[in-house]
Amino acid sequence: TVYFWGDLEKAFAEVSRVLKPGGLFTFSYAEQNAATTRYWCKKVEGMKVLPVKNVKKALKTAGFHNLKMASKGSYSLNFCATKPAESEE
Repeated sequence: TVYFWGDLEKAFAEVSRVLKPGGLFTFSYAEQNAATTRYWCKKVEGMKVLPVKNVKKALKTAGFHNLKMASKGSYSLNFCATKPAESEE
């Protein structure tokens, strides 16, 4: 559903707000230039795929750290980011 969240920085900040300190936030995200992604963006109204660097920046701006990414297939990435523990904030 991340593709339909308007302002990722605000959305990720809200995820951080409700996540317990030290908690993990994980989600999958498609590569912007993959043919499959372009196909679905044309078919699904309101779907927006940002460059991965923008997603990473939004996570950092929202306060997440220990960002890890792993490929899933030829067009998808799995993100995992940690909300700092209270002693790290």
